Amino acid sequence: MQVASRSLAAAVFVAAFSPLVAQGALITSPAGLVAPVTTPAPAYTGPQSPGYTIGPFLVPVPFGNGISYTSSSSGTYYGASEYILLDNGQWLNLNWVGTAENTKVTFDLGGLFGAVGGFMNYATPGAGTPVIRVLDAGGNELESHDLSVAAPISTPGGVDQGAFRGIQRASADIRFFEIDGAFLLVNSLTTADPGTSVVPVPASLPLLASGLVALFAWQRRRAA
Repeated sequence: MQVASRSLAAAVFVAAFSPLVAQGALITSPAGLVAPVTTPAPAYTGPQSPGYTIGPFLVPVPFGNGISYTSSSSGTYYGASEYILLDNGQWLNLNWVGTAENTKVTFDLGGLFGAVGGFMNYATPGAGTPVIRVLDAGGNELESHDLSVAAPISTPGGVDQGAFRGIQRASADIRFFEIDGAFLLVNSLTTADPGTSVVPVPASLPLLASGLVALFAWQRRRAA
């Protein structure tokens, strides 16, 4: 019985700590990124009235530093005109690539990275769900985050305000970055190498640890 309980304890221990390997995390600052490179959105040179170009962008559009973007939706834009973000104010003097509700822009980063993010903002409230997402070289989703839940951006009445939001991984497996829905605008993108600090604790770990403690306590009572 003691051998069986010890084996079970070892299995619980492995289950508790194995999720710590190769995890990702939502990040809200570029501080601490390894070898970051920031690429601002290119200056808008399209029609000056209304000051933006509407998608779809079926042919990759250069963003800079080997990054390009595409979108199959007609509800995507790039430009430099006024963009109303409702309670979050407006962008007046920034170049941006953005979405409308239920539309998506995919950035091809031109290589594999461990982190990507950017200076962004979105319309709130009630304008949809602002999602950022990273994919591997095969187009498979690695992870995504609803910013309105995980890390809301709040800039009431602000002009040209926003915040950095991104995703960092423990390995260089990010090839694509997507912004999805909710009138979400990006003014710059930052790519970086994998970071050693990305080992977020899974939400289930405290529960597993409690079970492990209880298991050892039960084993001691049996031995007594």
